Amino acid sequence: MQRLRARAVALGMCAMLAGGAWGGCSPTKATELVPGVSTQIQVPRNLHSVRVDVQANGRTVFCSFYDVTNGQVALPATLGLVSATSPETQVIVDIRGYDAPGAMGTDISNCEQGAPVGAPMNYPTGGPGPRVLRRSIQTYVGGRILFLPMPISYSCFDVDCSLKGAASACKGNQCLDSNIDATKLVDFDESLLDGKGICFDPAICFSDAVPAKVLDAANCTYGFPEAMPPGPGMNVRVFYEDLALTQNTVTGIWEPVLQGAGEEEILNENGDEGFTVVGPQQFQLAPGLCSLAQAAKTPPSPPAMGTTVPYRIISDIQVASACGPKSILLPICANAQQGNLPDASATTDGGCNVAQPLIPTPSALYLAMDDSLGMNGFYKGGDATVLGIRLGDPVFKRTFVASRFLTHLDSECTSATTAYSMPAIEFGISVAVQPQIAAQFGNWNVPAGSAPPANAHLDLQAAMRDVGAYKHVSDFTTPKNAPFNVKGVMYFVNRVTDSTPTDVTPPNLFDDCNPPVGAAANATIAIETEATNAFKNSGVQTFFVVIDDNAGDGPTVTLPFYNGVTQAIVAQATSPIAAQTIDATGGSGAVALNFGKVATQLGTCVYETPNMVTTAASLAFTDPFSGMQTTVAPDATCNVNTAMTANGWNIDANGRIYICGPPCTNLRNLILQDTAIALSQMPPLPVPDVPVTVTMPCQ
Repeated sequence: MQRLRARAVALGMCAMLAGGAWGGCSPTKATELVPGVSTQIQVPRNLHSVRVDVQANGRTVFCSFYDVTNGQVALPATLGLVSATSPETQVIVDIRGYDAPGAMGTDISNCEQGAPVGAPMNYPTGGPGPRVLRRSIQTYVGGRILFLPMPISYSCFDVDCSLKGAASACKGNQCLDSNIDATKLVDFDESLLDGKGICFDPAICFSDAVPAKVLDAANCTYGFPEAMPPGPGMNVRVFYEDLALTQNTVTGIWEPVLQGAGEEEILNENGDEGFTVVGPQQFQLAPGLCSLAQAAKTPPSPPAMGTTVPYRIISDIQVASACGPKSILLPICANAQQGNLPDASATTDGGCNVAQPLIPTPSALYLAMDDSLGMNGFYKGGDATVLGIRLGDPVFKRTFVASRFLTHLDSECTSATTAYSMPAIEFGISVAVQPQIAAQFGNWNVPAGSAPPANAHLDLQAAMRDVGAYKHVSDFTTPKNAPFNVKGVMYFVNRVTDSTPTDVTPPNLFDDCNPPVGAAANATIAIETEATNAFKNSGVQTFFVVIDDNAGDGPTVTLPFYNGVTQAIVAQATSPIAAQTIDATGGSGAVALNFGKVATQLGTCVYETPNMVTTAASLAFTDPFSGMQTTVAPDATCNVNTAMTANGWNIDANGRIYICGPPCTNLRNLILQDTAIALSQMPPLPVPDVPVTVTMPCQ
């Protein structure tokens, strides 16, 4: 079926009204409002259908709904509404957006009454209600055909404004007055929607995108990093994540639980629902969006009763300087619109020949760090600072990170619970918790009982027990709808673990749990067994970051020890990804380089699959410095089990896009290479994002 163009929808509405009380569509009676619906929301994942309601002086004059899942009615779409006898006629236009359950419910076709946003299936007038509602209230302006922009934003999903009055509706996560001054609207031109004239090209305008620098967190004022070369303009892109504050049934701790794949949005320069330029290379988020950005660092308060509290955050904010700010009247170019195809093509997918950016599946990483005396070179020598900075790299944009220092408590070797279920910094999006972790590193102090020359007990086994860090990672990731790329615990150590007093002073101090946990023969076998079980039972990987100790024998003693432990875990788990040892014995440069190798695993090669994308698509990644694009061939054998041996990309049985073998290695090497280039500049440049895209061919 050929999809309907925006003009076809407008003509259809005009024809319906021609036989009604409003009069005809004669060119001599050019008094119209033309609503233009646009969205960047993933269709049909979060938006399945839209209903358009129009009231004139309190009387319903139009109500119809449209399936937008396959491009048969494209978004953006327009609707020409002809006035009656008076330009003073008050017109209310509602755009109601429904997800798949809502599209199958009764409210979408109930034009007599409309359920509020988020109304359940059993709502008295029918449900489920819409997930989002956009409203505009205005009068006609005689003799003019005016364009009424009505963008649908994910920031307004599930925001119900029905109790705040009939004129209230959501804009930018806020309930605001929907009355507008129609005399300030512009005359309608189809190029305001179709993106075939003057338009906004995301590929060009975000070619130099970098994570925005926080200037004033309280007021959500941001800017470019100091090293960002000055550009002629400013644009902002945000990434939304849905979480739920959920009480852990075992520990009682309230934890954020990821609810599924996120959304991204290019913001307009707009004080109500976008951003405002407030100074040279500085911008401020609209108040409602500011609250979503702040929620990333400050979750809602737990309820008195054990109920789940859903909430939305802005997990990442990117700024670019290649183009002037996008306005609400500047459409995204046709070749980048989801559902707006070149005139020469007709397809049911609504998005062919358009490169769609891939969003990595989330990862979760628990940092468990030895903070004893021998680690002072790591914390005071700058290595920890370098690592803390790296947590803000773009590759971490969908990585959840938690951290705590080792407890060094012998009692936790046998206790029913351990403190590792309560990390000092609970799981949060890396870009949000990075400042807290950096401060944790910077505020390091030698723990009690570590006066020279003694070290506190390592008690690494306590952290690795089935009630330790592994369990917390599993508890955090298991209930979520979204599949995880990497789930792991990263242990920062600079000494071997043993149950014998051979490497500590005084001799009556044991380095680790004694007797070993799990009735193992010794501490080495104990940690190998715990790590193997964590991978086999929950898919949680183990990373040992080996730091050089004060004696300088890390490369000769500690590193070989953990390399041997890693090899044993890999053999027992029969998987090469079950455990890795990271050599960080060469100072801050080695920390940055080798930690970066693991970081690329957290945010690459496994992605959410966009709507309507199949293996008929082409997949490519692009070097942001050179612009060179690398195309990855399809490989039907590629999946989680063949990630290292296959050669290409595929969509697995769970609907995830995998890049396997050499192409994955090449992508990760490119990220490492561009990271090194950026950090080697004087002053260092922000680490760039390496975009990965898929493009569906036109049929």
